[in-house]
Amino acid sequence: MTRRDYCLHLNALQGQTCVQINVEDSGAINIEVSVSKEEEEKFQLSFKSDADIKGLIELLRWARASSLKAQGFKVVM
Repeated sequence: MTRRDYCLHLNALQGQTCVQINVEDSGAINIEVSVSKEEEEKFQLSFKSDADIKGLIELLRWARASSLKAQGFKVVM
């Protein structure tokens, strides 16, 4: 079994955050988010549908554009 893992460390308002993405041989995508506070909190999401992943990406793009507009930037998409 070949695992492909990707990790992104973020400085979220809730504390140090790690987002780990694992792509299984079957094509399933597993997302694990862990937040380091006094006690580490973790949650996982698993997707088999490309449409779900595409929807999540589009939602993040929309949120980023809205945030930049709120900060006074001109956003062209």
